[in-house]
Amino acid sequence: LIFYSGPLEGAVGDYLAVYLAGRGTLVLQYNLGSGFIKVVSKVILADGKWHTVHIHRHRNHSRVEVDGVTVGTGSSPGKATHLDTQGIVYVGGLSKDYVPDFLPYTNGLPACISEIQIHRRQLNLISNLLDGSTTVYKCHT
Repeated sequence: LIFYSGPLEGAVGDYLAVYLAGRGTLVLQYNLGSGFIKVVSKVILADGKWHTVHIHRHRNHSRVEVDGVTVGTGSSPGKATHLDTQGIVYVGGLSKDYVPDFLPYTNGLPACISEIQIHRRQLNLISNLLDGSTTVYKCHT
């Protein structure tokens, strides 16, 4: 699991998840409340190289870019257009205590993340860790 924001237990609510599946292909999966969409890239990211990934979502439409190239697009079903989560963001995995059954991958990311931006605002991963966040697994280099 690379990124997750949404419910941890109980009923499925709005969520957004980005994870590596199978042989290392990137997957964007989200639910805005009227059904989920899964956008799967054909590009294999588990190749030992650094990659830049951009996830764009506007209303119910989404686009995934890897290294500046669009590798997947999709639209969630229904009329819902807003992502309503509790605002908590998980990067690199979830604790074993929290395993949403609607996600196929929740374990730690066997890779490194150097930077994350949400709405063009950079998350300070080190600062957030010092402010009480916890690590699930360490960076694999």
